[in-house]
Amino acid sequence: MKSTISSARCLGEAETLSPVEDGVEIMKMLCAVYESVATGREIRFDGK
Repeated sequence: MKSTISSARCLGEAETLSPVEDGVEIMKMLCAVYESVATGREIRFDGK
């Protein structure tokens, strides 16, 4: 049953649990974290 629901979401036939834009924002935050660690500086993240 879970695979059927996941397939429907992938095919755009059902709502996802969170929009893809949320994933993009999380990736931007993670990139800022890695940059901060690499440079030893605070990285400002404006969320845009």
